[in-house]
Amino acid sequence: MKLMIDTWAWIEILTGTEKGKKAKELMKGKTIYTTSGNTYELRYKLRERYGKKADEIIRSIIGNSVIVSINDKISERASEIKFSKKGDIGAVDCFTLAAGELIGAKVVTGDPHMKGMSNVIYI
Repeated sequence: MKLMIDTWAWIEILTGTEKGKKAKELMKGKTIYTTSGNTYELRYKLRERYGKKADEIIRSIIGNSVIVSINDKISERASEIKFSKKGDIGAVDCFTLAAGELIGAKVVTGDPHMKGMSNVIYI
């Protein structure tokens, strides 16, 4: 099984919450993906929390994940998702959902904007 890990889940994993532990458990033995949009979000969110150590954390995530670059196909699908949710979802979330869908991966998240979507494992 392929899993697309979104920014929300990475933050939970890194802070060691119960939901983060659940996400980490789901990841065992799976092929892990994340988008370049998620690494963008993680860089600034982790920089706020961890300062320069954020770069080391990001390198670890990148080294243990397949990074999916945002391309035109993903961008097109993401815009359809954004439109269907009537704009009530962030762009990076839309890219993550679209990328997961297009590569056949379930998106692991606890982000309320993604709750109830078909290719989401909501923790």
